[in-house]
Amino acid sequence: MGIGKSATARALGKRLGWPVVDKDDASDVLLKYLEVYGPAAYDIMFEQAESLIMQGFNVIVDSPLRGEIGYKRALEFSQELDFDLGIIDCTCTDQKTWQERLETRTRRPAHILKTWADFETYWAKAEADFDYPITSPCLTIDTRQELEQNINQIVNWLI
Repeated sequence: MGIGKSATARALGKRLGWPVVDKDDASDVLLKYLEVYGPAAYDIMFEQAESLIMQGFNVIVDSPLRGEIGYKRALEFSQELDFDLGIIDCTCTDQKTWQERLETRTRRPAHILKTWADFETYWAKAEADFDYPITSPCLTIDTRQELEQNINQIVNWLI
């Protein structure tokens, strides 16, 4: 959260002319109606991506892909629809930059963590959910670098 996934996804989508499916779009609506909305937001995200892929589009999915079950679902999804799944792993090696981004970003309803302390509490519970093996091609970028530099690196990796 606040690491730069969405900024990267939007810039990459703009550069390549590919649609971006953002899980937070579904979350923003669902949290108005449901106490537990995370799994439903992932369902909607995958349905939107599938619809676009079935129409012949390459798609960028903006999601933290929390939990191995989500990754396995994406992998199965790519196999069923016969497309290549590539993972862009966004990290930020400068905690001060990350913290500033998290605390000053434009707020959406799904952005429930507002402070670094909120994030640390969340991470203490969720960290293990992000530790699973990835067998798909994966590129790790450091979002402390200039956005354009990262986009160039991703585009070169994709080609």
